[in-house]
This record gives sequence, structure tokens and C-alpha cells, in this order.
Amino acid sequence: MGEPFHTLCWALALYRAGDMTGASQKLLQTRLSNLYLLPQLLGHKQPRLNIWHGSNIEEKDYLEYIQPEI
Repeated sequence: MGEPFHTLCWALALYRAGDMTGASQKLLQTRLSNLYLLPQLLGHKQPRLNIWHGSNIEEKDYLEYIQPEI
């Protein structure tokens, strides 16, 4: 699936390079790799979802490791 912070930065790089299609696809991959990341970055509060999280990178607690640069 990919590491959420990595795929987010990849999406931003594609966007800055002018590849809107690639950036959109990578942003979708980012969204699906951690459902909490984009709402957090946009300042939206989101409770923990009542779903199965198959990996620790899919958990809400994973966002504690986000770097300030992101």
C-alpha cells in the first residue's frame, strides 16, 4: 500500500512537476493508506473509525510520527 507520508510527498512532487493526473492518483493512494492523514492536515477533527486497521500505518495514532515539514 505504501507509507502514507511518503505517498503524500510523492503526490506533492508530482503536483509541483505539473503532473495533475499522477498527483491525483498518488493523493488517492495516500488517502487510502491512512484515512486520518488528510483530514488531520486540513485541520478537521476525525474520531477513530470503527473499522479494521490492517497495519499500524493505518491507525490514527500513526499521525503522532508526522514530521513538522509535512
